This record gives sequence, C-alpha cells and structure tokens, in this order.
Amino acid sequence: MFGALGFEDIFQGVSWQKMSTPALRKKLQDFNTLRNRIVHGKDERVRKQVVVNYLSVWRNFAIRLDANLRSRIRDVTGVHPW
Repeated sequence: MFGALGFEDIFQGVSWQKMSTPALRKKLQDFNTLRNRIVHGKDERVRKQVVVNYLSVWRNFAIRLDANLRSRIRDVTGVHPW
C-alpha cells in the first residue's frame, strides 16, 4: 500500500533509542510469526509482558511512522497533510 504511494520503505528513518530499524523489522517478523501460530490453531501461550511489550513497540512505531510520513508528504507537496 505504501509502495503504491511512493513510500518504498516505510521503515526508513523510523527508529528510536533502543530500537534500531533492523530490530524493529525483526520485532515485526517475530510478532507476525506468533500471530500466525495463534490464528492457525497452534496451542500458544503468551505472557502478559510479551503483549505489553508488543503494544509498546507498535505504539512507538505508529507515532514515529506518522511523523515520518507527514514530513515526507510535506517535502513532496509543500504542505503538511495533517
């Protein structure tokens, strides 16, 4: 979806202290693997701390992705989209 809008790599420029871009990509892959095991019926137990950690990472990612895309759109259009 983002690629169709000209954003080939949404992770570019999105990182924060203790979460590099490669670490963020790995976290997403691990989350997706866990999600797939759960959705496809594997007997998977997930501790509350794991869920809390994923929520924290995705919240931080969403905030930074929003700011990054806002800036990149401004660079192309000359105005902030939001």
